[in-house]
Amino acid sequence: NPLDIAEFLTNLYWNVENWDAYYFGGAMGDVAPNATAVHPAMRMSPWAISTKTRTGHRLVRELLPNSIGAGASYNHHSPEEPDWRRALWGSNYERLLSIKQAVDPHHRFNC
Repeated sequence: NPLDIAEFLTNLYWNVENWDAYYFGGAMGDVAPNATAVHPAMRMSPWAISTKTRTGHRLVRELLPNSIGAGASYNHHSPEEPDWRRALWGSNYERLLSIKQAVDPHHRFNC
């Protein structure tokens, strides 16, 4: 709902310090959702919102919970992310995990 988004952005502007909005678009939307490790939501999203406070993170998750397919950017996710696997990789996680298990059976690389 556009009014919810406007209210959300206004709330961020007035109540949360240190946040950014990165604008997406262009050719990245032409790539199939399962063609890379990137969360499918990142391919369809017009922007990513980066917050650096607990309040900001809470506000983002209230409007855009992981359960609706919202994701998190690899470089800007919160250490308090409740479901980091789904937030970072979405529906790609199981496929990526099976690849990791095949190429890194001794767990030299972790995330």
